[in-house]
Amino acid sequence: MRKFIARNSYIAAERWNGESELFEHLRENFRDLISMPDSSRIVVTTPDGEQIATIGDWIVQDSSGTVFVMKDDIFNRKYKASS
Repeated sequence: MRKFIARNSYIAAERWNGESELFEHLRENFRDLISMPDSSRIVVTTPDGEQIATIGDWIVQDSSGTVFVMKDDIFNRKYKASS
């Protein structure tokens, strides 16, 4: 079996903290893709359907512009801050 490694790519991401100011910031960037049914969750519309982000999850936009939710432990294993 052939082996592959991920190509270097940059993402934009914010960690959901439940604050309305962060939701407004996300809403400015992602418009109709994000809604907030209550103060602890936001719903992100992705190509694969709706994903729910709870406090501590990451809202990620990849290099192709796709927005999705990622759990904190997975995010921290996969990404590190750029310098």
